[in-house]
Amino acid sequence: MDVARRRLAHRPSRLRARARRSSTPAAPITSSASTPRTTSTRVDEPGARTFDSAETLFREANAARRTGDNAVARALYLRLERDFPASDEAHLAHVSLGNLLLTMGRAAEAEQQFASYLGGRPALAQEALVGRAQSLAALGQSGEEQRVWQALLRDYPSSVYAGRAKLRLAELARSATHSN
Repeated sequence: MDVARRRLAHRPSRLRARARRSSTPAAPITSSASTPRTTSTRVDEPGARTFDSAETLFREANAARRTGDNAVARALYLRLERDFPASDEAHLAHVSLGNLLLTMGRAAEAEQQFASYLGGRPALAQEALVGRAQSLAALGQSGEEQRVWQALLRDYPSSVYAGRAKLRLAELARSATHSN
């Protein structure tokens, strides 16, 4: 089994079928030396490709996340944050990556991503606060989780997440009284 087919073994069956029909893995599309190289194939490792813009890299990371290729999506979001740190896409990647990491069971890393997002220009501050609170709950840090829910209610009292925050704060208060 060649390298490309091994990489596709964990992907959906339609991609495995495409790899079996192909006798060789798809080759990257290259252009002149003065133009950055991008590929039209998802077979390459994320680190092996060159992306000419934060927008392209963000789009690829989102596509990988949507198809369930969490490892590739994670690698691409991290690369976006590293290669294009001042871009709007890199800033938004903190929330996307935080949510992805939560679904992967990596709550500590997710919490760091949400916190990084909140430290900048937070257009999605409410979503990041909810994600951060969920990460802290998964880590068992109820005191810090409580502070995040309270911050959400203080800063965004009419938020669509306000009811959820109030319910969770009530749960935390009940568990605190039972543990005393």
